[in-house]
Amino acid sequence: MWVWDLTTRRQIGPALVVPNHVTALTVSPDGHIVVCFGRDIAVFTSDSLRQG
Repeated sequence: MWVWDLTTRRQIGPALVVPNHVTALTVSPDGHIVVCFGRDIAVFTSDSLRQG
């Protein structure tokens, strides 16, 4: 899964890898990305997205 900055048209950080198919995704008002895959949920912060 790749995250893009639509204002600069550039990828943010490395590709995010989850162990199963993504079934839902949302971005919270504070910029966290919440990803559901299988029966699990992961939350990525803006800081963790920019690391790489």
